[in-house]
Amino acid sequence: MKRIITVISIITALNCNAQKINFGLKAGLNMSMITGASDQIMSSSNGFHAGAFLEFKALGKIAIQPELLFSTQGAKLESKDLTSVTTTKMNYVMVPVMVKYYPIAGLFFEAGPQAGFLITAKEDFEDKIATTNSSEDIKDKTKAFDMSANLGVGYDILDKVVVQVRYCIGLTNTSTVENVNTKNGVFQMSLGYKF
Repeated sequence: MKRIITVISIITALNCNAQKINFGLKAGLNMSMITGASDQIMSSSNGFHAGAFLEFKALGKIAIQPELLFSTQGAKLESKDLTSVTTTKMNYVMVPVMVKYYPIAGLFFEAGPQAGFLITAKEDFEDKIATTNSSEDIKDKTKAFDMSANLGVGYDILDKVVVQVRYCIGLTNTSTVENVNTKNGVFQMSLGYKF
């Protein structure tokens, strides 16, 4: 009898929680870097991200938030002799799945994995001495799949407007070139709206 009551209680709780689903849109700024280019001076590259999310209210103060985002990222790499600059630009479709914890109303901390699927990748090269520019498609030198671990914090304003910051820590090598190990790192600032 106790087992039946427990099962009924769990099913009832899941049905109630299934109704607490928020759909939202979000967009914001990316500041990205690529680690692993030791022979060059690296600086961040600015980009953006935009997409949609679903927030499933779980038990208590926990929520699960899968997202589908378009993200532009990369980095600027300058040679140590300052004679050339290479700007790497990569476009991804990102699928993060975040676990959110609300310690108090509105404020949340989040963490979760993120899968990235490469759409395009190119390098723009500037030779400062010869004053020449060139561009190369490097999709064949870049892995099609990227995995990250995300950490963030945010705040829900009146349960509708969401402001947040997040850091995406690259876990996998993005390069297909032998003996080259590069990883993405992306800092994001977002503004979202729940419908």
